[in-house]
Amino acid sequence: MSEPPSRDSTIRRIADCARAGERIGFALGAFVLIHAGTVRYLRRARERCDRLFAVALPVDEGASADADATLLKPSERVRVLSMLRETDAALLAGSDGEPALDDLRAAAPRAAWMRCEAEEDVGADIAARLETMGIELAHVGSTGECTTLEVLRRIAR
Repeated sequence: MSEPPSRDSTIRRIADCARAGERIGFALGAFVLIHAGTVRYLRRARERCDRLFAVALPVDEGASADADATLLKPSERVRVLSMLRETDAALLAGSDGEPALDDLRAAAPRAAWMRCEAEEDVGADIAARLETMGIELAHVGSTGECTTLEVLRRIAR
């Protein structure tokens, strides 16, 4: 499996696409488990922009008793998301050594920021931070009945 592009080259690519006038979209999520609902979310997000970059957010390991935050390690989340045809690239944001949301905003000031309305993986703290940055977080259509927690419940049966 090939390695995804580096963080710096991904941010340069985002900035180049934005300067070229392409509509940039950032699809936010924890992405601890990639499943059919994830792909539907990314497909719907892709419909809103020319270039879609999946942004894997840090996982609060205490956020959910139903989910094991170690299902996919951060590097694995980026690798798998980068391989999907719905995304142009993926990156991890907000962790030590990774780009902050401010860096993404600087690269593409007019980007659309999206989250899946059916998932709760974009916490109130991230939403509040985006709001203080003047960024409106759009809710993209539901993934249907296939949410990460639902998949985990099915696996546990």
